[in-house]
Amino acid sequence: MSALMYIAQEATVQAATAGTPMAAGEGIIGTLTDLNLSVQDLFRAVAVTAGIGFVVWAGIASAGRMSRILVAIAVAGIAVWGVFNITTVKDKVDKDINASGPVVVIDEANTASRPEA
Repeated sequence: MSALMYIAQEATVQAATAGTPMAAGEGIIGTLTDLNLSVQDLFRAVAVTAGIGFVVWAGIASAGRMSRILVAIAVAGIAVWGVFNITTVKDKVDKDINASGPVVVIDEANTASRPEA
C-alpha cells in the first residue's frame, strides 16, 4: 500500500512541475485577447494625446482666449470620456433599444377573412 501512495504522490509532484498542457486553440485565443487589450490601451492613449493636442491647438489658434480654451477642454474631456467608457455607453443604449416592445406586423389579407367577434 505504501508503494501505491508513493507512486500517486510522485505523479502529483511531476504533474505540478510539468505544467498543464495547452490545447492548440487556447494559445491563439489568449494571444488575440492580449492583442485586443493592447489595441484598446493604444486607442485610449491616442485619445488622451489627441485631446491634449486639441486643447493646445485651440489655445494657440485663439491667441489665449479663455472661452475657446474652456470649450476645447470640455470637448476633449467628453471625447476622452467616450473612448474610455464606450462599452458602458453601448450597454446602456442596447438596454434602451431592447426595452421597446417587439414589432408586430398585422397581415391585412388574413384579418379580412376572420369573422368579427
